[in-house]
Order: sequence, then structure tokens, then C-alpha cells
Amino acid sequence: MSIYDYLEFRHLRYIVAVAEELNITRAAERLNVVQSNLSRQISDIEELFHVKLFIRVHNGVQLTSAGQSFYIRAKQLLELREETINSLHAVQDAETKASV
Repeated sequence: MSIYDYLEFRHLRYIVAVAEELNITRAAERLNVVQSNLSRQISDIEELFHVKLFIRVHNGVQLTSAGQSFYIRAKQLLELREETINSLHAVQDAETKASV
């Protein structure tokens, strides 16, 4: 199993939420997860990929350059996932209407 196998969509959602909120507590509230679990997940991702995504500051976090890059890619992947699912539903709806 490679390191790429450990990255899941939920991890992408976590990174996006923290990057947009710049605060782990607010991101946890937004995601309906426990703050300590979210913080641990972020740390795990940073350790797994040997990269610092966020700098912890007194009132939240700041994105590093790597964090900014990850955030942009994570948003793209989440949007592509949504487009893919919507496309599948559109195909299914078209097939259903054609068979009626």
C-alpha cells in the first residue's frame, strides 16, 4: 500500500474547511466533527506526506505555500467528484425518461 492509498475525500474536505475558515474549531463545527479529531487528522496528513500545510498561530492557522497548493487541488478534486456524480445521475435520468 502506498501513501496515496491513505488520502480519502474526507481528508480533502477537512483541508478545504480548515483552509477556508483559518481556524480548526470553526472548521470542525462546519464539518460537524470533534475539533481534536480534525486537528489530529490534519497532523496525520502532514506527517504522512512530510509537509507542513498550516502554521498554527494564536488565533487559528495560516496556510503554508504547500497548504495553499493542496487547498487548490483539494477543491478541484471535490468539485470533480461532484460533477462526476451529477453526470452519472443525469445519464441515469435520461435513460429512465427514454425508456418510459
